[in-house]
Amino acid sequence: MILGERDQKRIYKSEYFENIAEAKAYAKFGLIMLAGQLTRESIETAIADLNSNLTYNYGFVEVKATDILWILSSKNHPEYEAHRRAYVAFKQALGHLASDGPLEEVRNEMKPVIEYFTSVKKKYNSGDKNDRKMIYASCYNLSKIYYYLDDADAAMNEANELVMNGYDSKHGQFLEAAANDLKTLLRDSKFKNRHFPLRIEQYEGPGVITKK
Repeated sequence: MILGERDQKRIYKSEYFENIAEAKAYAKFGLIMLAGQLTRESIETAIADLNSNLTYNYGFVEVKATDILWILSSKNHPEYEAHRRAYVAFKQALGHLASDGPLEEVRNEMKPVIEYFTSVKKKYNSGDKNDRKMIYASCYNLSKIYYYLDDADAAMNEANELVMNGYDSKHGQFLEAAANDLKTLLRDSKFKNRHFPLRIEQYEGPGVITKK
């Protein structure tokens, strides 16, 4: 482990001393303590950097995200109330999503929401402008939901539908890229999902070799 490079040098300025005797005493005793302090700080910084790099490249970072769904705003539309109920159910289920908690319960809560938006895609398929908007909203919402449920393939399928059918290529490509990144992350980490308890007490540090 590299604790420091030349371009990371640290400059320390001591206090001023009234006479040379105090300065010599500080150089003899104070610098030893200072060297120990700087060494500890360098080690702690190196460990923190190592942890950050390992987490970024091989782990899952716990984040709090703000996101949106496409929900009808027209109260005259026949799906207005159902859209609102689906949004409330989505919000409640997502509120139970925890980095160290099981995902199955949230998946079960999301089932009615998924079923509803899937049914909307089948119901509004005439091809006119208003129906296309309904399908767009459903594909967009489903891709987001599947992403949060760590179902990368399903999220990608919904995103692909946005792109292939020309509902919204820009959003579709964005969702497709996010789903692809998730799929790669899960594949490389060999985890089925990003939500699991972290039991630090089960981990063991490097062994200590002692001389007999």
